[in-house]
Amino acid sequence: MPGGCPVRPVRRSIAMRRAVDRYTVVMFYELWDVETGNIIGDFDTKAEAFAMVRELLSANSPNYAAAAALGRTGEDGQTKLIAEGAALAAQARDPDSIPRTA
Repeated sequence: MPGGCPVRPVRRSIAMRRAVDRYTVVMFYELWDVETGNIIGDFDTKAEAFAMVRELLSANSPNYAAAAALGRTGEDGQTKLIAEGAALAAQARDPDSIPRTA
């Protein structure tokens, strides 16, 4: 290469590729309308999900949460129910009542 050092292509080791692949898997939260089966939204954090629930409760009737459910999808692809219906509304209104393990 004129006037400089030759450029070598960077090759990623198998270990490096596996490490990168592990970091692309994420946990996220999904808010669902269980009556229609439609997803309302997905969120990176539980706090963001509960903020949306509070917003929806303030914009709609108090019974809105009866048709809503919040789940957490983990790195293994399995979804765990966090709360639904009245329990979801109560947890959204009182963040201190939200279990730390969910």
